[in-house]
Amino acid sequence: MKTRLLSLGVAALTMGLAITANAEPQGKRGHGAEGRHGNPQRLFEQFDSNHDGAIARAEAESVLASRFGKADSNRDGFLSPEEFAAQQRERRAEHLRARFVAEDTNKDGRLARTETRLPSRVFEAADRDHDGLLTPVEFEAATPAHGHREAPNERLKRLDQDRDGKVSRAELGAQIKKVFERFDTNHDGVIQRAEVEQRRQGRGRHAGHPARDAR
Repeated sequence: MKTRLLSLGVAALTMGLAITANAEPQGKRGHGAEGRHGNPQRLFEQFDSNHDGAIARAEAESVLASRFGKADSNRDGFLSPEEFAAQQRERRAEHLRARFVAEDTNKDGRLARTETRLPSRVFEAADRDHDGLLTPVEFEAATPAHGHREAPNERLKRLDQDRDGKVSRAELGAQIKKVFERFDTNHDGVIQRAEVEQRRQGRGRHAGHPARDAR
């Protein structure tokens, strides 16, 4: 079966993209508005290629097209399960490298417990040599041990909209359209950080008042 490059609409903004997603600590993903609608910071890290604090539709399409082209190793216009898995591994490695660098505040190439957002129990399990510091290898190995991530085969089923066992560039474009319909609240063709935060926070308030929702 072949599948879409990202789960941007449901997982980055759920994958993104990335497209994506996948390595946030437990308690920061999988529940509430943040878990359902994605991490805004993650979204902009992946798709704000010119770092202007906004994501234009053309910008998102360009980023995803580039990633699709790289992942489509046999150039048949679709992603096979193997191509998709390889792309996911690459995206995850990129995310973890960027996260490690961001958390390594003293830039010594290792993470102290006070530098990382990893829960203490995860940090201790990852610190194989018990020196109180995590190397990039230890950090990467620790990440899958916590947090909720959608199973790849479930993502394939969800993203293969026409159920033909493959995902095309056109289907990828449809995902971009869904994301902009959800987050581009003023319909100007650009997603601003404020729009994503407003949507996310609004969903959080909505989820927190079931009695009000039932009215």
